[in-house]
Amino acid sequence: MAALFSYDQADPAAFERARKTLLTGKAVEQHRTLFDGVLAQAAEQKSVITTVVTDSAVERIDGDRARVLVYADQSSVSTAGTRGAKGKAQDQGVYAGAMFAVDVVRGDGRWLVEGIDTFGR
Repeated sequence: MAALFSYDQADPAAFERARKTLLTGKAVEQHRTLFDGVLAQAAEQKSVITTVVTDSAVERIDGDRARVLVYADQSSVSTAGTRGAKGKAQDQGVYAGAMFAVDVVRGDGRWLVEGIDTFGR
């Protein structure tokens, strides 16, 4: 989850690798919808988005399919910064908690995210 929901403008390839290797089905478009606006501004703001999963729970499991509730702390920092009173660069940050669910499917010996539910947010 951290790889899918974290982004560093200095290493966008890591984010793209996570998209290509951890998503399948409708989750590909859902993830794109969630992040396209963020990515559009990331280069300008030199953004670093960090997601740390703080807790998770399996809601249901049926063979090779499961639904997992995820609780995470997210921070977004613009490393472009602004100038303070003494002319020193200051980073701008936003911090928030997040809760979402992922539907996962097991294939080729690993779990892939096939659906992302942000509960209408």
